[in-house]
Amino acid sequence: SSVMVALAGNEASWQSNASLAHGSSQVQLCSALHADYDGSSYLRCMYGQLQVDVSACLCSGQGCANARCRAPQGIAVGLWDGLVHQVTLEEELNSSASRSLACDVSGFSGSIELRCKDGLLTANSTCSPD
Repeated sequence: SSVMVALAGNEASWQSNASLAHGSSQVQLCSALHADYDGSSYLRCMYGQLQVDVSACLCSGQGCANARCRAPQGIAVGLWDGLVHQVTLEEELNSSASRSLACDVSGFSGSIELRCKDGLLTANSTCSPD
């Protein structure tokens, strides 16, 4: 199976050649997804859904400095007691900008703040059980 990943406007497909069980993950160098990033990215299987986490990627070239975060870039957000929710950016976000979203997970309230820096999303959640 494969997952599309967006980094600094560059879309890449992450191909997994192995079947991933719930809670398991694979590691790939960020540079395999975009040449201007260093670090490692992770493909995780959570409840039958593949999630890509590029939050450990670091901009190391001119192609990503001050880059916008573009849809459909997503991020896995930790909610509560190990529960992870995948949030996907629906519209472009400038570098150094942020956007607050309501926690749209059934049984939870609070918010998720998305931040963009050099084409990468980070998230901070205040979601908690109702």
